Amino acid sequence: MNCCCYIITSNLLNIYISFPGITLYDLPGVGTPRYPKETYLSLIDFSRYDFFVIMSKSRFTSNDLWLAQEVSKREKNFVFVRTKIDEDIQNDRDDFPSTHNETRVLQRMKQDVKENLDCLDDVPPVFLISGRRSNIHKWEFRLLSNHLTRLVPLIRQQEFVLSQIKPKVSEEPASSCCIQ
Repeated sequence: MNCCCYIITSNLLNIYISFPGITLYDLPGVGTPRYPKETYLSLIDFSRYDFFVIMSKSRFTSNDLWLAQEVSKREKNFVFVRTKIDEDIQNDRDDFPSTHNETRVLQRMKQDVKENLDCLDDVPPVFLISGRRSNIHKWEFRLLSNHLTRLVPLIRQQEFVLSQIKPKVSEEPASSCCIQ
């Protein structure tokens, strides 16, 4: 079984990337007319996946919080990724040329996300990235990649432990079915 990860960004369910041991899916965002909050988890078949990468491109929204709470409540691993930070940095540079400080802008963005997620029992790791190829080595893309690389073996370990605990149903006919 592959380790599955939801990347929540668009209006379609697509296989985003696949390599040995992991498949990333691009899911529709929550709170759209086709994917309302009330039915979102069942529409995306939430329980099918091992961990989530929740991505937000701008200000933290109530839908971001709701989804993070639902993922946390169901004890799934997840990270929160704030994207398009290059645009926010440029906007700050344009709006406040004499006082612009990139480090301060990044700290403010990360702090905002963490404060909004503070109501969770465990605040997930938060990463600030830009999706532009020219910025792939800037900010925290590499940290995100390294974190996900370390997370996959941990999920595999959890699956193994859980497989040892859950009863297994015999493949014998139903009349003689037993729990092993």
